[in-house]
Amino acid sequence: LCTTDDPADDLRYHKEIAESGFETKVLPAFRPDKGLNIERKGIRAYIDTLGKSAGVEITDLATLKKALGKRIDYFASHGCRASDHGLDRAVYAEASEAEINAVIRRALAGETISSDEAEALKTELLVFCAGEYVRVGWVMQIHYNCMRNPNTVMFNKLGPDTGFDVIGPHNGSVALAKLLDKMYLSGKMPKIILYSLDAGDNSFIDTLLGAFQREGYPGTLQHGSAWWFNDTKNGMREQMISLASLGLLGNFV
Repeated sequence: LCTTDDPADDLRYHKEIAESGFETKVLPAFRPDKGLNIERKGIRAYIDTLGKSAGVEITDLATLKKALGKRIDYFASHGCRASDHGLDRAVYAEASEAEINAVIRRALAGETISSDEAEALKTELLVFCAGEYVRVGWVMQIHYNCMRNPNTVMFNKLGPDTGFDVIGPHNGSVALAKLLDKMYLSGKMPKIILYSLDAGDNSFIDTLLGAFQREGYPGTLQHGSAWWFNDTKNGMREQMISLASLGLLGNFV
């Protein structure tokens, strides 16, 4: 069994379970969304927490990467074998290190960050994390196309993740392809499992799989199991038919 854990988590319960003699393995999964969502409220407090957990003072891109790398090593030492990235939509934007550093400084100062600036940082960190996952031998999971908190009244009353999120159709095919291409060009693409909450993306994902396979590493890119609102009899059937028609069902995880 795998749980979903923040990079700043101390994983003490995983250690207790591992030492208890419990027969079922219960392993952490690395979910660094909070550190990538530079545009969200409370980012300064979270970055301080992440830095303390890693023993790194985070002030720029280099120190943010250093902290994430140290936490990846920590998770690996506790049996982690997979990461999980939740993106509201597929992202891709180019920016220099100096430009990204300026964005980080402004975010830590409490200034507003534009969606384009946030997308550039996420692109940089997703590619960085992919390389780290290759280093430690992890699978990278990417979930996308979810619209979060459309009901303001209920969000204000109950907060996030309380049952009000919906499918968020967004044609991010070009962005996702460019993101994967950048990983592939770097020579550091881990095994990746893609999940879109929009079933309309099935055909695109199933053809995208074939564009980034490589010899000697079957199933480099895979279509994840029918996720969330698609996790129904019809949803699973439609996805597997698409995969069998356009991809290779035999490599389905």
